[in-house]
Amino acid sequence: MYYQKKLLTFRNKINDIDKTILRLLSDRKKIIVKIVHNKIFYNLSIKDKKREQEILEKLFKIGKKYFLSNYYIKKIFKNIIHESVKIQQKIKNKYITKNIFTTPCFTFLGPKGSYSYLATIKYAKKKFQYFNIKTQVNFQQIFQSIKNKISHFTIVPIENTYSGFINEIYSLLLLRKINIIDEVVTPIQHHLITKNITHLKNIKTIYSHPQPFEQCNKFLKTFKNLKIQYTNSTTDAIRKILTIQNNYSAAIGNKEKIKTYQLKNHKNKITNQKYNNTKFFILQNKKFKKFPNVTTKIICIINIKQYLELTNKILFLLTQNKINILKIELKSNHYKIFWENTIYLEIQKYPLSKKIKTILKKIKNIN
Repeated sequence: MYYQKKLLTFRNKINDIDKTILRLLSDRKKIIVKIVHNKIFYNLSIKDKKREQEILEKLFKIGKKYFLSNYYIKKIFKNIIHESVKIQQKIKNKYITKNIFTTPCFTFLGPKGSYSYLATIKYAKKKFQYFNIKTQVNFQQIFQSIKNKISHFTIVPIENTYSGFINEIYSLLLLRKINIIDEVVTPIQHHLITKNITHLKNIKTIYSHPQPFEQCNKFLKTFKNLKIQYTNSTTDAIRKILTIQNNYSAAIGNKEKIKTYQLKNHKNKITNQKYNNTKFFILQNKKFKKFPNVTTKIICIINIKQYLELTNKILFLLTQNKINILKIELKSNHYKIFWENTIYLEIQKYPLSKKIKTILKKIKNIN
């Protein structure tokens, strides 16, 4: 009969719509799987009530255009969201039990207890649920570990509020193709540490890494005929005074070392500045499969010869494209390695990554 044929036509249309809905739900599920991988690596909660409420509110606004009630939309999408959470939780549980992803590995300078160690733990715990750490004895080895794919990431100090840029790191960055993917700032407070209780005037030799010596030089000037001994890290300095059988030696380090090695805090807070921080870069080998990235800015180190002319060109290019410059600074060569001057540049990262890539290519070609 005619009405049955008419009804069948409508039902077939509904069937087609249902198939489209199922296909879209399948596409949605694929994206959910990608999302949960990000959540696992960055130790984020699976359920996000704020995000769920935002989704519903947006859908309510859209639903009004199509004459769909809030109740109807809420009923459908509550089930979709519930299923999404279920899928994510299942994948996360599988990851925890079988560890199906490569656990990210970090390298840093010095043994456990060094400032680089503290910065590494601070960053890694914030970003990852599980991670491994490996120590290196000097910066050359750290950069080699990235090149040889011994680690996924390395954390290196780049700038201190008192002593400024750390030239060795700066030079090593220029000579290698490495991604700077993030940064972490750690408070630095140095202490004069001794093995036994002794008078300050009795100390004849102090051990530490070159950076603490620079950051505490005002205090060190109070000594007469002081002998300074450089070590690979502040932890190495502590270990050195542990082996010396006299009361004339001291080391510069942090409070963690005093507790760990049961030493004496001979002089508290000897840093030149009351508020002393060190910025650490998180580096990643370009050849590694990229881990999820939360970078909020882009850092460039640009080798230049004609400083003024090229700087003006770079500034013009960035301002022309309405790119927010966070920091720009000229660096002169301290190590005389293939370059005369460089520009250190920090710019805000934008969602339009293609635009940023184009601008970075133009900057590269300016020189």
